[in-house]
Amino acid sequence: MSGGADILKVIHRKQKDMIALLERFEDWLLAAEYSARKPNNKMNSLFSKVKSHIDTHLEFETEYLLPLLNKNANQRTLAGLVQQRALIINLTGKMHRLMENIQNEKLGICAWDEFIDSALTLVHATFSLFHWEELAFLPSARGNLVPVTGEY
Repeated sequence: MSGGADILKVIHRKQKDMIALLERFEDWLLAAEYSARKPNNKMNSLFSKVKSHIDTHLEFETEYLLPLLNKNANQRTLAGLVQQRALIINLTGKMHRLMENIQNEKLGICAWDEFIDSALTLVHATFSLFHWEELAFLPSARGNLVPVTGEY
């Protein structure tokens, strides 16, 4: 992958795939929160899909987007992107541990509430990550997509 435009196309495709999944996940979480729905295999399966998509997306960013941004992006954009990545990584790790403990019945309803809160935060943090990815690329005067340099 050579340039910013190619990377942005892939990011848009990955975002599109994830948005529907994240919205479905959020709907399930909100329904669980308001109906006192208990964790089940469907929830675990949905969380596993979300985590897998997020992990794959972050790996792509690490391999292709971050090296490009390290060379070309303004520091505010890069810092925002890196901060969202760190939040997402911490949340998925926390949620994974909570889900394991909930399934093993080591933790009660408080853990389930904490999982839902963390999961809703994860959904919003992932959408925020997409926003930072978009900020990393702006149309240039020629109409090509180029990394933000901070020089206007």
